[in-house]
Amino acid sequence: MAMVSWEIPKGPTMVVGICHRELVYGHIKWVMDFRELEIPTHVYGLSSHQPIDHARNSISELVFVHNATWLFFLDSDVCVSADGIQRLLARNLPIVSGLYRTRNRPHAPLAMRRVPQPQPDGTTKMVLTPITTWTPGELLEVDACGAGCLLIHRRILEAFKQAGQRPFRWTFGVPGEPEGLSEDFQFCADAQKLGFKIFVATDVPCDHIIPARIDAVTGAIVPLEMP
Repeated sequence: MAMVSWEIPKGPTMVVGICHRELVYGHIKWVMDFRELEIPTHVYGLSSHQPIDHARNSISELVFVHNATWLFFLDSDVCVSADGIQRLLARNLPIVSGLYRTRNRPHAPLAMRRVPQPQPDGTTKMVLTPITTWTPGELLEVDACGAGCLLIHRRILEAFKQAGQRPFRWTFGVPGEPEGLSEDFQFCADAQKLGFKIFVATDVPCDHIIPARIDAVTGAIVPLEMP
């Protein structure tokens, strides 16, 4: 009997991929928050000292090595609440991210939609623009999101394999790439071309860690508090 995309044989429920972002501040908070995470049966994929697209692709392969159903990325500079994974799983969507903001000012939400923007030559270009307003708890359909707290179903990775593509590609500054995107935004663009939708769950707010933490909802910079 043929296996349906959503039905996966024996194996852990999830690969938890941790990409180390070369930060030292905030790691104590990250570790303490991580210890509280409610994670289904899982294996870990750890990666550091690699280009970020290579790291994410290496970890993605573990889904097939271990026959896992889900891939969950949590970067070492992103903190999520204990029930964050369970909230994302409850959405039952093939691609869904928690809500967090960029580390660089103005700390825009990493929930983007393409909107028309006039160009100097009189033409109009579709440009990725942050969504800045939402109803608390709203599920946002987006064109791009970050991969620092991202849940991906196995069927997405299967689709990339069938298309002969790597899931994550860094195209920013690469000649011949029309848009030039970071690996997370390019993943979203390529997934859309394969027919999938991308969502951000605003009921899963995450702190993005700099020498302080960036509140996901307000964008406020809050000093780190250690017990």
